[in-house]
Amino acid sequence: MSETGPEGLQNSMEAALARLVDGGDHLEFLQALAGSEVLLPQPEGHGEQTVLPIMQEQDGQQFIPAFTSTERLAEAGLAGQDVVAVGGAELGAHWPADPLPLTLNPGSEISVAVPPEAMRALPNLLGS
Repeated sequence: MSETGPEGLQNSMEAALARLVDGGDHLEFLQALAGSEVLLPQPEGHGEQTVLPIMQEQDGQQFIPAFTSTERLAEAGLAGQDVVAVGGAELGAHWPADPLPLTLNPGSEISVAVPPEAMRALPNLLGS
């Protein structure tokens, strides 16, 4: 997991997410996620170690937020926060045993929750 600037993110991930939201294929979306990078917000003073941030919805449901672009990050009110760009397959390979889903672009019109079992399967989808 490496810290990079937002310029390295692939907009193809947002396109795949938009297709999924419009009724597209789940497998196509998961393959795109496995081969793309997402932005993980990091707490202040996180140091060299990447932290999986946990957010909570109003109903108490917890999730790990990730964003497909700095624009989506700003929409969530997190502009200027430290972020780490992480490959989807790498993220899935380190997914915790907790039943936490990944929510891509929380608060955006193109947002989706990815169940933990789908996250853990991402490394197997590369090259499929």
